[in-house]
Amino acid sequence: MAIGGEVVHSQPKWIPIVAWIAFGAGVALVRIPAASFGSLLVGLLITYLGVRKGTRQRTALLIVGWSLLGLLAAILVLGMMLWGSFEL
Repeated sequence: MAIGGEVVHSQPKWIPIVAWIAFGAGVALVRIPAASFGSLLVGLLITYLGVRKGTRQRTALLIVGWSLLGLLAAILVLGMMLWGSFEL
């Protein structure tokens, strides 16, 4: 659709919902690091490819996605450090 000479692309409403579901799955699957990591990456990929640039929704999704990915990395590093400190 052209408005004022600009082409405006509409975004399906289900794309951000799928990204939020992927982020939620990443949190729910935290006990399975590979599945959690994959879910968070899928959510970020959906956000980058499907949500329009310059919107608050995209910014929020990116902040949440990268924060969750960083949190997962911190949990894994902390878990490895604690696990290595136990003597069997």
